[in-house]
Amino acid sequence: MDCFVREAWEARPKKCISPERRRYEAKTVVEFGLSAKEFFEKMRDYRLSDVIPDMEFRGGEVIEIDDGLRPYQFYVYSNSLVIPVEQYSWGG
Repeated sequence: MDCFVREAWEARPKKCISPERRRYEAKTVVEFGLSAKEFFEKMRDYRLSDVIPDMEFRGGEVIEIDDGLRPYQFYVYSNSLVIPVEQYSWGG
């Protein structure tokens, strides 16, 4: 889990974050028929467990939605909040 990023978010919320890619690995691949925009819009009104009902998520995970041209990532803060990832850095 990216604890530093979470603490920074709580101190000064922004529109997006940049977690370090080296801290994450693929957990599963699922096709669920939503574009990144549709997914993010649904998250305004629903909880993550409602939008993707057959999966369990914990805070600190990253969801990646690939439209075939560009991958979009969302940081799972909680079941009711996902934050767009501005860039997926490789860390230092």
